[in-house]
Amino acid sequence: MSGQWEDAIRQASARLLVIDPLQGYLGNGVHMQQAGDMRQAMRHLTKVAERTQCAVVIVGHMNKSSAGKSLYRGLGSIDIVAAARSVLLIGRSPDDRNIRVLAQIKNSLAREGPTLGFELAENQGIRWIGQYDMTVDDILNGVPDESGTKLDKACSELKRLLREGKQPCNDIYEAMEGEGIGKRTVDLAKKLLNIESIKALDKWYWALPESGSELV
Repeated sequence: MSGQWEDAIRQASARLLVIDPLQGYLGNGVHMQQAGDMRQAMRHLTKVAERTQCAVVIVGHMNKSSAGKSLYRGLGSIDIVAAARSVLLIGRSPDDRNIRVLAQIKNSLAREGPTLGFELAENQGIRWIGQYDMTVDDILNGVPDESGTKLDKACSELKRLLREGKQPCNDIYEAMEGEGIGKRTVDLAKKLLNIESIKALDKWYWALPESGSELV
């Protein structure tokens, strides 16, 4: 199979090969759960990437186990993850089911990157939200908020609190905590509403964007 991959890459002068899903392209007699099979398959694929200078992205899925380290949660042998230089995980935010979260499980070439949030927006495709305060374990083990309204509630509360003007951010966090809304959700709502941060007299305040010019 690696020979067919290499031929296709060279024919197209490709710089990126996406394999989705891996098990659909392994060929007869190759089993994802068998360490020996996958070690050999990944070794061949690595050599193809080196010879052609083509980046390879493998799309996989998580197994149903809720235990164990994140690196062991992918379907198939651990040799798949071992051969990869970078491993990314995408899951839904427990705070808002409409938000996906991208986190890095492994990076062999540099420091692991920050966790990022994004939405699939109609007519826009991916809309990046920015850094998201969640760990890989949060994504794997988090329980979605069944009401689906925490983020909406945080946005509404922020608008209400800031309607009359700037407020100290510490006071906002305290008020939100009293409503059962955590810091992570508050920070996300702040980004979504484009709320401004203003420093005055060694203290940080938040203000709605339309009133920001009055707060200097």
